[in-house]
Amino acid sequence: MILLLELQRYTQENHVFLEYIIFYASGQPQADSLRSDLLKIINYCNCLQEDSFKSIVGQFFSATHLRASYLFQADVSHTNLSQADLSRTYLLKTNLSAA
Repeated sequence: MILLLELQRYTQENHVFLEYIIFYASGQPQADSLRSDLLKIINYCNCLQEDSFKSIVGQFFSATHLRASYLFQADVSHTNLSQADLSRTYLLKTNLSAA
């Protein structure tokens, strides 16, 4: 996931590959439905060790496509969400402190 997030960030900075490489961290958005794939990954990682997702992967989330994601009660505190696309994202009770 880190490799895919870094490729996405690189394409955002270097517009040469922008139309060819698009990575949706929670799956490609579909009409009028929210995707919970990313929430499942976050919860799975945190089952292995508390806060492991945000401590390992969280720093790579800048400029990520999180459009139409379902992140109910996710802990994304201290995650780099600068320039991330959070449009239509369900963030009820999501911990966004210092994000």
